[in-house]
Amino acid sequence: MPKTTAEIIKTDLGRRIAEIRVARGMSQEAFSVLIHTSPNRLSEIENGGVNLTLDSIAKFMDALEVAHAVELFMRPNEGEPPPPRRMTRRRKKTK
Repeated sequence: MPKTTAEIIKTDLGRRIAEIRVARGMSQEAFSVLIHTSPNRLSEIENGGVNLTLDSIAKFMDALEVAHAVELFMRPNEGEPPPPRRMTRRRKKTK
């Protein structure tokens, strides 16, 4: 049976959270303490088994130091780490 759009989003978001967590050098255990949840629950989230609320997404953004929610839904260019949370000013796009 094909996955629904919601299931695809939950799976992609969970994978992206895991990717950023690993890129930040955090284990599931350490990260689960930071976000006040159990490692088992974090595993469920990272495997796309949990429908996250906006409050939960904001908590993940803060803990992962992600500046914009779009970073959780889009992959950076291969080989580039996710950008840091706080930037002094936005870069202008070059033509």
